[in-house]
Formats: sequence, C-alpha cells, structure tokens
Amino acid sequence: MRLNDSEGRRCQNRALLTTTTATAILCVFAATGTAAAFQSEDGKDAPIVKVSAPVANADDAGETLVTTAEPPATATTEAAAPSDTDVYPAVFFDQYTPQNALEMINRLPGFSFDRGSNVRGFGGAAGNVLIDGSRPTSKAGGLSSSLERIPAAQVERIEILRGGVSGGEAAGQSTVANVIRKQTGTSGTWAFKMRRAPDGRLRPNVEFSLTSKLGGWDTSFDIDIGAEGYNRSATIDDFDADGSLTATTLGLRPTGAKWLFVSGEGSRPLGGGKLTLNGRFGGRNWNGELLRSAFEGRLPDGGTSDNVLFLDEGRVFREAELGIDWVKTYSNEWKWRLIGLASGNTNEFSSDSLSEDFIADSSSDSHFLQDANKSEFILRSTYGLTAGKFKPEFGVEVAKNKRTSELEFFEDGVEVILDSANVTVEEYRGEAFATFVYQMSDKLTLDGGLTFEASQIKVSGDASQKQSLQFLKPRISSTYSFNKDNQLTLEAEKQVGQLNFGLFAASTNTQDDRSTAGNPNLQPDKTTRLAATYDWKFSERGSIKTEAYYEWRSDILEEIILPSGSAGRGNAGNARFYGFEVEGNFPLDSFLKGGLIEVKYNHRRSSFDDPIIGGNTRKISWYTPSWLSFEFRQDITSAKFAWGLEYWGSFTDQGFLVDQIHTFEGNKRLRFFAETTRYFGVKMRLEVRNANTGRFKRTREFFDGDRGGEFIGSEVSHRKRRPEFQFEITGTF
Repeated sequence: MRLNDSEGRRCQNRALLTTTTATAILCVFAATGTAAAFQSEDGKDAPIVKVSAPVANADDAGETLVTTAEPPATATTEAAAPSDTDVYPAVFFDQYTPQNALEMINRLPGFSFDRGSNVRGFGGAAGNVLIDGSRPTSKAGGLSSSLERIPAAQVERIEILRGGVSGGEAAGQSTVANVIRKQTGTSGTWAFKMRRAPDGRLRPNVEFSLTSKLGGWDTSFDIDIGAEGYNRSATIDDFDADGSLTATTLGLRPTGAKWLFVSGEGSRPLGGGKLTLNGRFGGRNWNGELLRSAFEGRLPDGGTSDNVLFLDEGRVFREAELGIDWVKTYSNEWKWRLIGLASGNTNEFSSDSLSEDFIADSSSDSHFLQDANKSEFILRSTYGLTAGKFKPEFGVEVAKNKRTSELEFFEDGVEVILDSANVTVEEYRGEAFATFVYQMSDKLTLDGGLTFEASQIKVSGDASQKQSLQFLKPRISSTYSFNKDNQLTLEAEKQVGQLNFGLFAASTNTQDDRSTAGNPNLQPDKTTRLAATYDWKFSERGSIKTEAYYEWRSDILEEIILPSGSAGRGNAGNARFYGFEVEGNFPLDSFLKGGLIEVKYNHRRSSFDDPIIGGNTRKISWYTPSWLSFEFRQDITSAKFAWGLEYWGSFTDQGFLVDQIHTFEGNKRLRFFAETTRYFGVKMRLEVRNANTGRFKRTREFFDGDRGGEFIGSEVSHRKRRPEFQFEITGTF
C-alpha cells in the first residue's frame, strides 16, 4: 500500500503524536514505500528508515523526518542536507548495549569517527559529529568528551548526513553524524575500570556522567579520575660501520600516570535563542624511569655490567577551559551564532640522569627542566541560511595565542646553552570566510568556501623575530548519489598548516643524548589536495569506503641545519604525498549470526628532494607507508554476550634527522575482548591488549656530520610490551 501526498502528511503528523510503534512504522512505510531492516535484541527484524518526506511546517526546507518507537523530540535538524539521509534509531544499537553516545558512534556502519584536531582556533578544528545539529563549543577533551557525557538512553537517533554541512559546524566534512537527543529527565552513566600492567601493578579508573535539568538549565557533567601503568623491556645492540657488535645494553622502562578531569555544560533559552556554557578543568601527572646496563664488546653474561644509566622523568600538565555559545534561528531561516572561548594550560617536563662507567671509574649526571605555558582566546561569529537548496554562511574569527617556554639544562653541574632556549611566541590571527552548500538536484550536492586568513607572529626572548602572514584558502567538493547506497565525492582544497609553537624553543632528549635548537623563522607548510571518495552501502551493516588522494606540499617541516649550524625543525622544501585508504564492514550473518568484520587498509607514498643529501629523493619523515588492521566482533543477543578480536598489522615508520635516520618497526598484534550484560543490569568487559606481546624494533643509523657524510655505526633496540589486562564494569541510571 502507498498513500497519496495528503494522506501521507496526515499519517506522518499522527506518527509524531503516537506512542504506538506499529502505527508510526506502518505510516512511514506506506507514505514513502521505503524501508530496510536490522536485527533487534529478540532476533526479530526491526525497522530502520531512510526517508525524504517533508516535515510538518517545514515543507520548503526540504528536511527529512524519521519515526521511531518513541515520538521524536525534534524533527531532523537544520544541519541536515536534503539529500538521502541514513537514520539509525536508538533501538538499532541495542544489539551492542552501548553506555553512551560515543559507543553508538563507533558502531555506525561504514562511519569513521573524526575527533577533530587540536589546532589553534575554532573553525579548523572541526570533527565529523554534531549534537542536535550543532558542533560542541569545547575544544579541550574534544568531541569524545562531549559524546561520553550523553547517556545512550538519552539518544533518540543518529543521522548520517552526506553532501556537505554548513561551514560553521563541520566545514570540509563530506559525511557527518548528527546525534539527536531526547528531552528526558535525569540520567547518567558510570564506569569502573581496573588495568593490570605487565609488571603486576593494578591501576583503577572511575568515570561518572550526569545529565539533568537544574533551575531551567539543561546540564551535563562528567568526572574522570584514574591511573595507568606500562612496562617496557629492551635489548639494545650497538654496531660499528662494519656491522661488528661494540656493546649490548639491557633496558627496563616502567611508566605511570594519574589524572583528574572535570567537565560540564549547561544550556537554556535566552534572547530568543539558546545560550550554552561549558567548562573543563583538570590535570595529568606522568612519570617514567629508565634503567640501562651496558656490556662493552660482549653479550650479557650474567656478570656485572660495564656501565649503567638511570633516568628519572616527569611531566605535570594542568588545563582549564571556559566557553560560551549563543545561537538563534530567525523566522527567515537564517541562523546567527556567537562563540567565545578561553583556555590555558601549563606543561612542566623534567629529566634527571645519572650514569656510571665502572671501567673508567667515572660518573656523570644531567638535569633538564622545561616550563611551557599556553593560552588561547577566541571570538567567532557566523550567520548562515539553514533552509533551501542554496545555503550560504558568512563568518569571522579572531584569536590570540601565546606560548612561553623557559628551559634549564646542566651537565655535571655546568649549564649548557641551547639556541632559543627561553622564548615567548605570540600570535594575533583573524579570518573571514564564506561557505555554501548547494543542492543542485536530488543526486548532486556542491559544498565549498573561501577563507582569508591574516596573522602576525612575534617571537621574543633568546630569539627575536616578527612576521606577518596572509593566506587564501579555497575549498570545493561535490557529492553525487547514484542511488541511496552509492555516493561519489570529489574534493579540492588549499590547506595551510599551523605552526607548533614548541618548535620555536630548544628541546633535549636525554634518552638519545641529543638536543635540538629552536627556530624563530618557521613558516606554515601549505598543501594543495585533490581527493575522490566512493561510498557503497551494500547491506544494513555492510559498507565499503574508498578514498584516493594526491597532495602537493610546500615548505614542509623537516629537521634541517639552521643558520646557526645547529639542528632544528625548519622549512625544508617541496614534496608530494599520495595514496589511498579502504574501509569495509562485512556482516557474517549468512554463516555466523551476529558476526561482523571491519577492515581498514592504508597505502601511502611520498617524494621529497632532500638538500642534506645533495637533492636526492627520499620519502618525508614519520608516516606509515602501508598498514592493515581489522576487527572481528560477534554479538550473541539472545545470550547478551559479545566477543571479538582486533588485529593490527606490522608497520614501519622512518624519520630523517640531520645526522641520523630513525626507523621504527612493529609486529602484528592482537587485542581480545569479551563483554556481557547478562548479570546485575550492568555491562562487564574483559580486554587483553598486546595479547601476543608487542615487539618493536628501533634502529638509529649515525653519519659523520650529516646524512651526506660517512656512515659510522648504528644502534638497534628490540623492545617488548607484554600483555596488558583491563576489566571494566559500566552501568546507566
């Protein structure tokens, strides 16, 4: 049966009011003639709906409506594109027994969660998840923290939006998940976790979140307090240029951390719009020790070592963030949003070493201390149209960033002077932008924009520099839907990287006995990127996503020889970077009910003409050329039990320093888990990481002067991370 348009509208309006699941479901089926199925906890087929019917009182908006077992709190939000939208009601996730919205996001078929980046500013740090059609204001803790604060019971549905979202919410993201919440009373989640390190140390972790209405405010709070510990052993072999063994060192490195973070959010109507306040406060203490015993010219034989090194390191991190967000949608469907954000953190790192040479009967010590303080202030305003085929948005953002670094370094009581050891970096930045989403047809969507950025960076202290920078950053993408299950997205974008202010200051690595100078003359790297992405959804849980890309990079950051003659990060030249990524979800229900395999494969290549080695071509530093991973999971809903494993393939990364080449390799590793909700109304989960023992190999190749000089030897470190166990109990209320 299929209803005519007027009958369909009456039926949909009735579905908004009914609490009868069958009425709502049959109504949408009849009105749209479209349905798919997923398996509910009782093993029966329950509906998931893909619709594009008009919303009551919003016929001109081209928005969509979904009806589920409970009446929706809102219709599809203004961020939704009018193209086909996948809608996952909360009941779809029951088979996975999620505790919060983040766990639900991680179970979306064919969707890869992007937490956003930690770059300065607000616009460029967007991830690919919205909450009630808007991007969370908070940067500290990222999207993960905001989603963890939302209990699963508070989620009405999750929508997958394709074809572009307004630039102020998730600029540049062709596929976005939108979490729609219910208007409910008080609810929350709690979790208790216990981690066991390979050396037997137990470390607890407690997490608690609460969502409630307080004095007219819709509020949410969470606290995360815990500790963790790790242990790594290593055998390090030193070789001369001919490959002859010169020394063997045994190393043991236990590390541990403790943390406490508290965050909260409150919103209420104000001035015809919605006001949201948020904050996050907390800190983390980390400590690490290293003990190395070296045997000169011989393998360890159970006797006394020839020299020893003891290293004690610590890091104390504190952060605070406050944000304010006001948004109002006017009767003409234009939306105005104002954002203010202030954040700051302190980061103190210390490293003390003591070495003894028993053959020469001598000893030496070193002390390194670096204090870094960062602050950021952001004001942002956007004004955009939320309805119609063509949705433009305009905005401005201004920001001030500051980082102060103070360093002291002593060897055997004598101060060591490093270039740019104590510096202050200040940045004043402003940007103006215009973006748009244009629904050209039912199948084709264009999404693009143009951003003008101007900034001034001032360096003072041991180094002095001032530079003004201006950039135009265009972006355009198009998404073509062949049908509801197949989409092709083409993208072109000019990107400008953000400088790491830490590179303006000197640093030292006591483990490697190596220091690098700060560089006050750094400029951002630039990238022109072309990409093509194809999404194919072949069943309710089955999908394949393939992306191919090519990038032209200029002013890339590599370690170079600075004008002072010291080694430090700098703009090294131009490079090319290209590759493809494949992600696939493959249900196994035909022979293993409830089974699912998720596969990811990355293949990347690069090309860079290195001036240190006479312009010869090499790859750029620190990326994995190819990597395969997969996760298998089986949910046995009738038994309220799930189990699975995750496989990480072997990998090889390389970094090119002025006088060294570092190669880091890892073996194939496994993670096992089992979880159940069968007992006491809670979820219990046991997880084993590095189940087959993580084995890593780090090779340092040394050259005389620089990498253009003669090869003079190498150091090969074989590291092990033994299995780590974690047991957790989580619940909701």
